[in-house]
Amino acid sequence: MNKTGELLIQDFNNNLLAYLDPAECSVCYTDKELNGQNLMYITTDRTQYAAQFLVKNNRVMFFQHNKNKWQEYIISETTMYDETVEVQLESSLYATFQNWIEFVDITGNTVINGMQKAFTAAMPTPQWSPGRSDITGSYYMQRTRTNLKAWIFDWVAKVGG
Repeated sequence: MNKTGELLIQDFNNNLLAYLDPAECSVCYTDKELNGQNLMYITTDRTQYAAQFLVKNNRVMFFQHNKNKWQEYIISETTMYDETVEVQLESSLYATFQNWIEFVDITGNTVINGMQKAFTAAMPTPQWSPGRSDITGSYYMQRTRTNLKAWIFDWVAKVGG
């Protein structure tokens, strides 16, 4: 279990709704297992301004200082009590389980172009989109009948990212 840094609450369209200081939460941690669950738990006072935005399907972003990168979680469950709100969140990577790739051939593509091909081949269309990469070179990989999460992990291993 890991304590978290500053939290940004966003809606599905990446609109920033509020900031939440973990110091103002009675519970705020992630529970991550290798090749297993990746959950986050938050309990805070209902009178906090940010509490009104802790609703199902909104997203919480936090900066993981020890890895120097952002983590994204999607609110999966919210329970309101008289004085507090308890929230359970799942890693946004869970959403890629539902995106299926029947076949994709990445031949001689850069990291980002390869990702774009895979995201285009995935059904239904994923909410994710390729960003940027500092990894150079061309890569080759074929995959048949896999979900987008498995493809992303295979691609990261292939390109060394």
